[in-house]
Amino acid sequence: MRIENINKNSIFKKLLFILSIFSALLFVALLPGVHPYRFSYLLKLVPLLCLGTLVALEVKGTRRFLIFLALIFCMIGDVLLDLDRSRNFQLALVTFLTGHVFYIIIFLMNSKFDKKQLPYLVAIVLYTIIVGYFLKDISQDFLIPVMAYLAVISIMTISAFLMKDYSWYIRIGALVFMFSDTVIAINKFLTPIPYSTVFNIGLYFTAQILIITGLIRTKR
Repeated sequence: MRIENINKNSIFKKLLFILSIFSALLFVALLPGVHPYRFSYLLKLVPLLCLGTLVALEVKGTRRFLIFLALIFCMIGDVLLDLDRSRNFQLALVTFLTGHVFYIIIFLMNSKFDKKQLPYLVAIVLYTIIVGYFLKDISQDFLIPVMAYLAVISIMTISAFLMKDYSWYIRIGALVFMFSDTVIAINKFLTPIPYSTVFNIGLYFTAQILIITGLIRTKR
C-alpha cells in the first residue's frame, strides 16, 4: 500500500510538471492571434500554480515559504500586465521586483563566494552596465523604476551563481529571466521587436520552470 501511494504521488508530480509546461506553451501559442482575451490571465497563472503545488509537495520550511512569496508576487505582476499592460506597467514592475527580492533571499541563504565564479559574475555586471547604458535616456517617469529593476534582477542572477547547493537549472533560469526582461525593455523603450511578447513570455515561463525545478532538486 505504501509503495502504491508513493507511485501515485510520483505520477501526480510528473503530471503537474507536464501541465505547467503544456499550459505555458498553450498561452504562448495563443499570444500572436487572440491575446489579450477575456480572462486570459487565468491561463497565464496555471504554469506558476502548478509549480507552486510542486513546491508544496517537495520543499519544506523557510525555503518553501519564500518560494511561495516569490511566485505570488510574480503572479500578481502577470495579472496586472494582462489586465492593462500600459496602465499597470510600473505597478507590475514593482511586484516582479519584489518577487526577485525573495528569490535573492532564497539564493543567498546558502551562498559562498568561489573565485571560479568570478568570470560569470563579471559577465553579469558588464551585461547589466551595457543594458543600463542603452536605457539611460528613457523617459524620466520610467528611468528610476527601470534602473532599480535592472539592478535587482542583476543581483538575483549574481546570487544564483553564489549558491553552494546550486543547480545549473537555477543559474540558467536566472540568466533567461534577465534576457526576458531585456526583451521587454528594448521593445518598450528602444525599438519594436517583432513578436516581442511571444519571446518575452516564452522566456519568462522557461525561467520560472528552470528556477523552481532547480530549487526542488536542491531542496536538501
